[in-house]
Formats: sequence, C-alpha cells, structure tokens
Amino acid sequence: MPRLNPFWIEKETSDGVIWRKHWIRLLARVWLPSLIGILVLLALVGMTVLSGQVSMPLFALGGLLLLATGVWWWWGWANWGNDQYIATNDRLIDIEKLPLGFKTQRTETTFDKVQNVSYQIPNPFATLLNFGSVIIHTAGAQGQLTFQYVHDPSRVQSEIFRRLSAYNETRRRRDQEERWADLPEWFATFAELRPGNQP
Repeated sequence: MPRLNPFWIEKETSDGVIWRKHWIRLLARVWLPSLIGILVLLALVGMTVLSGQVSMPLFALGGLLLLATGVWWWWGWANWGNDQYIATNDRLIDIEKLPLGFKTQRTETTFDKVQNVSYQIPNPFATLLNFGSVIIHTAGAQGQLTFQYVHDPSRVQSEIFRRLSAYNETRRRRDQEERWADLPEWFATFAELRPGNQP
C-alpha cells in the first residue's frame, strides 16, 4: 500500500497488519456533505451564468457553506480513518476513536486467550462488495472482539489464524527450550538422590 494513500483499508507494518472499515462505511459518512458541496457549487455557477455578474455577498455565503461542508466531510473521513483493527505477533487490538481526541476506546486481547475466529457477511450487498465482520471469541473478560465492516473478512480471518498459529508455535518452541535448559539441573538432582550418593 502506498504510504500517501489516505483511503487505504489494509496496511502491513513491521510487526503486524492494520485494517480499516470498508470504503462503503466512508461513503456512508461523506455522501451528504459531498452532495451539498456539489449543489452549492452548481448553484453559484448557475446564478453567475444566469445573472451575467458575480455577486460578492452570494459568493461569500457560498464560500461559508463550502467551508462548513468541507469540515463536515473531513470529520466523516477522519472518523472513518481513526477506527482501526490491528493484528500483531502476539495480540489483537480494536481502536475506535473520534477526531480531535473527543473519545478513544481501545480493546485488546492476547493470542493465548483467543478460542475461535469466525466471520459473517450479513447480506447479498455485502457479498457483492465483499465486506463483513470478523468475530474473535476470547476467554478474556470482554468475551469477544468484533472487527466490523472489514474488506474480505475470510482473508482477515485467515491472517489472524496464521498469526495465531505462529504465536502458538513460538510459545511451544520456547517452552521446549526451557524444558531442555532445565535438564542438567534435573540430572544433577537425580544424581544426588541416587542411593550410592547418600551420605
């Protein structure tokens, strides 16, 4: 993904993957200010063409309306972009954040608490656009995490399973190495307890 693309919905980092909600959620947030902005522009151009002159008060009012719809549009885009779902090498994170720091909610769980990962595609429209929800069932207090409106939920599920498998394999290998490291101590203790070594 290009770094300068402000509309990315999946990005790989050095230790994980970040997903945003599908573009359809962005469209739901910005279609109205976009429509109002286009109508204001068309009205300004139409009145100028019909009257044959530029009305400064009218253009000032139109400019204010465009500024207001621009701020509204930015708020919708930032609100969409701030909500992120993250899979690292050892945990899953759900961040819901309003623009300008008004509200932030972060929920996370570690892979050792993950019990199952499923996904849902709610309707034919979602099937057509390939988006849905990925549900992470956990043994933690929160019960489950839900990555809503993600693009290609089956691929998101596969990526989480791949990372979960790698995490479990790393933990299994670490436990095995710790057991091997304890062997000399066990043998030394066994040697001391042998009948011939008793005082």
